[in-house]
Amino acid sequence: DTVVLCSIVVVIASVTMIPLAAWLAHTRRGEVSVSWMVTLSRAIPTFAVAGLLVPISLRNGWGFEPWPIFIALLLLALPPIFLNTYTAIRQVSPGVVEAARAMGYSESDVLFRVELALGTAVILVGVRVAAITVVATEPIRAFLGGDGLGRYVRDGLGQNNDGLVIAGAELLDVLGFEH
Repeated sequence: DTVVLCSIVVVIASVTMIPLAAWLAHTRRGEVSVSWMVTLSRAIPTFAVAGLLVPISLRNGWGFEPWPIFIALLLLALPPIFLNTYTAIRQVSPGVVEAARAMGYSESDVLFRVELALGTAVILVGVRVAAITVVATEPIRAFLGGDGLGRYVRDGLGQNNDGLVIAGAELLDVLGFEH
């Protein structure tokens, strides 16, 4: 359940943000406004977003989950993927880009065969940061009436059972591949 939700969030964030950020960085459009909006979105508390979406979800008959936490986690995953992709494309040496154009590469070839190829490592770091952040934040779902691995932490706190809290935290640590 947790793995599926987190995986879907990261995949959707990647599929939407990598092309958008790559295209904007390649064309050098909307740099200030888009970066400002994405960075500002990092200041929105995930728990507050999920908490505000629960009543809306319940009123529409969608239940406690997965939509409120899905949207909150998606909003959390977007900024690191966007910013790393944008930075990766912008940091490609202008000389390399001009050399590709001089060799007859089309603009899409320059983007796909040069800029994205050279920026892949930085882009993947953004995806990894987003994945770890999503996995680390997903347990709040249990405190909003949902399920997932956070229920072990929630139940352990409710039962004053430190072993259950630690077991839940360890499961999340393993899932978050922070080793």
